[in-house]
Amino acid sequence: MERTLCDILRKHNKTDLQIITDAFKSYVRRKDKNISMLREYGKKLKVEGKLQTYLEVLL
Repeated sequence: MERTLCDILRKHNKTDLQIITDAFKSYVRRKDKNISMLREYGKKLKVEGKLQTYLEVLL
């Protein structure tokens, strides 16, 4: 799940903004979310800034 969200952010130019927003909203509502793993993938895939922006708004 976490990896997929980061992959979506990597290809944000090719992905509709509404899809990205809906994916993050769904993720934040889940009980089994792992924010620390999401941040780790964000670092590795170099999308930390974009990821931080979405998390600040939704959390």
